[in-house]
Formats: sequence, C-alpha cells, structure tokens
Amino acid sequence: MIYEMATGRPAFIGKSRASLIAAILSSEPQPMAAMQPMTPLALERVVKRCLAKEPDDRWQTARDLELELKWIAEGGRQTAGTAASAASGKTKERLAWITVGALATALIVTAIWWRNAKPPEQTMYFSASMPFPTHDIAFSPNRRTLAVIAYQESVRKNAIWIYEVGSQGARILSDTEGASYPFWSPDGRTLAFFADGKLKKLELSGGPVQIICDAPSGRGGTWNKDGVIVFTPDATLGNGLYRVSASGGIPKQISRPDPSRGEESHRYPMFLPDGSHYLYLAANFSGRKEEVDAIFVSSLDTNEKRFVTAATANAAYAAPGYLLFCRGKTLLAQRFDLKQFALSGEPATLLTEIQQLPQTGRAVFGASDDGLLVAQTGSQVALSQLLWFDRKGNELGAVGKPGVYGNISLAPNGKSVAVNKTDTGSLNTDVWIYELRGDSALRSIPALT
Repeated sequence: MIYEMATGRPAFIGKSRASLIAAILSSEPQPMAAMQPMTPLALERVVKRCLAKEPDDRWQTARDLELELKWIAEGGRQTAGTAASAASGKTKERLAWITVGALATALIVTAIWWRNAKPPEQTMYFSASMPFPTHDIAFSPNRRTLAVIAYQESVRKNAIWIYEVGSQGARILSDTEGASYPFWSPDGRTLAFFADGKLKKLELSGGPVQIICDAPSGRGGTWNKDGVIVFTPDATLGNGLYRVSASGGIPKQISRPDPSRGEESHRYPMFLPDGSHYLYLAANFSGRKEEVDAIFVSSLDTNEKRFVTAATANAAYAAPGYLLFCRGKTLLAQRFDLKQFALSGEPATLLTEIQQLPQTGRAVFGASDDGLLVAQTGSQVALSQLLWFDRKGNELGAVGKPGVYGNISLAPNGKSVAVNKTDTGSLNTDVWIYELRGDSALRSIPALT
C-alpha cells in the first residue's frame, strides 16, 4: 500500500490474477527511487523489507515496523513522516490467505481472510491451467510448487503432476502411476508417495523411484528434518501410525486406535515446526463419525496424545500459528498455540464447499507458511459413472447414475455389483447393489470402509 501511494503504481503487475500471483511469488518490484527520485532512502528500506519474499527477512511484528516508522518520522523527514502516518492504519497485524480451489470447470477461487477471525472479506476468481479435478494436493516447502494427484488418461490411473503456482500448465512425473497421498521432504527436493503397495520416493532432479518400505494401502505421511517419516501404511480398520527412516527400513508402530473412543484408524499425520510433535486424524468409519472423528497431537519422544478439536478430515498447521481443519464440507482456521497445543478464539470459515472424500476422511487442500492455500472445491468433481463392459472390452451400458462411488465388488454370478456410494449432501456412505442388466438399485447397510 505504501509503495503504491509513494510511486503511483502497484508493486506487482499482471495481466490476469494468475499472472499477478506469479509476479508476487517470483519477481522483485522496481525500486521506488527509480520512479520517484525524492523517495527517502529510509522509507525505501522499510518498504523493501515489507515486500521480502522470505518470511524471515520481513518485519517479524507490527510493533517492529511501527518503531521503524517512528524513527523515520523523528528524523525530521517530512515525506517519511507523512508515509508513517499513512502506514500506521495499514500495518495492523494481519494474515492474508490466498485460497485457490479448482472447480469442475477448472476455475480457481481466491479468498482473503484476516487475522481478526472475521469471515472472508473478498473473493476473486481466476483461471488455472489444470483442466482436471484433483484428488490430493501437497505444497512444497518452497511455497510455489504443488504436487497434485490427478487422472492420467493414457494409463487410466492417477499419477503425480507438478504445478508451479501461476505457471502455464502442469507436468506429469514419470513412474508415478497409481500414486496417492504425496508429501515432501523438508528441503523440497524429494517427493514421497504411495503406489503398488509400497511407500516410495522420487527426487525431482532426476533418478529412479526408490522404495522405502511396504505400505499396502497408505493413508498419508509426513517427513521431518531428521529424516524420520511418520505414516499410515494400511487403511485396514484397527491400524495406526508408524515411523520409518526416509532412507528405508522396517517400520515401527507408534500409535494404535483407541477402541474405547470408537477409533478405527489413525491417518494423515503432519509434523509441527519442532519436528517432533505431529497432528493426525483419529477416525471412525462405522457410522460414529460425529462423536469420534477428531484431530490429536502426539510426539516421537513420548506416548502423549492430546485432543485438539473435532474434525471430519485431515488438518494442517500454517505459520504464524493457525490450525486448518474441516467439519463437513467447511474448511476452518483457528489460532493454535504450539506450546500448549491448544486452540484459542473462534474458528473462521475459509471455504464452504471444499472437496472431501468421506470414504477415506480426506479433504483436498494444501497450505504454505506464507499464506497460500490451495483447495479443490465444487460438489461435482468427484462424480464418476459406473460402466459395464464385456470380456472383449466393449461397453454394454451405464450402471446407475453418476455419483461418488468406491470399493466395487462384482457378484460371483456376474449379474450384480455392490458399491460404496456417498451422498454429496450429507457425506454419508452406504452400500448399494445394482443389477448389471437393469437400472434398479437396492439400498443396503451403511458402508464399513
């Protein structure tokens, strides 16, 4: 704001909102003195530090900035004093979340959320060059690169796509067919993911995919600076979290679901900044989600287990002290104390139509520490159509209507199929049985997976 007031032009310019975000992330603004030669050097220094790319290079508190502006004003510089006065009302502590969500039409929605926990004050839409719905998202530590799980038509499987925020398109990573739940190494050079019943890793600079350990049906992982990975290797009910070295080895179990609470799975861990404590989701998939599903904090060093909040999907921590979590299809943010591991204040709504997969307890979003939040939104992106084929690959017709399906099981007689079907409104999942040569359906027992 001060930059634009002093020079008469914005610090960053783009022909579209997507290119504007790219300019903010990758380019440096023109020096103020180049456009306004009378700009005081002290003021230029203040503004340049405010616009620094790295959070550690910026003013750490609003108080620090206030003192610097007062120092300039007391130096007798009229221009600086005027700037300080104009800036004083603009430098209140705040957090601007740029929220990106791909809709079924490949639109992206951006919301600004202020630190005082008010609802979003502004929503903007812009296009993204990813013309496909995403099934999972992971933000790189460099705050600009996304690992996206999306469908690869050539092999009819999901794969990992790499997308640079504000770029013209995404590129697919070779040898990642069938991948799910990607997560990054702390230095952002390596990507871990689940595929073919294994936990694997791949260096983005090149080289073959490496196997870390067995993981029959992984459900998320996290990687700390000491080379420790915490992950869920198996989605089978009753399984908890394990730890393993990023270089490979035999996993060691570190948590077990608590049957007294109705817990059936621990999944989607995320390390907190200390590299020892981590968040995870304790979930129930047998009809008791509302009373069981919650986010907990645990530690590599102890057996502690602390309740944080009720939630229906994975959570994420974002600097400078916020927990992002879901309740239903609503994505919330709330202040989170890293010393007490407790929430304070009231949660603020970031998005109300985030894509959530209740069969797995996964919400599709990723956050960076500098305020960029990417989320898949839209109620239709997870829809699929069941199709019936003969043994020669000829399509014989559709089975039922488009819906959110999973866990398809063909009857031994070859005449009917049982599937999980999720209601997009209530997010309840039931078992449906379809007759393959008709369009009749019988609603059955609630799904247990």
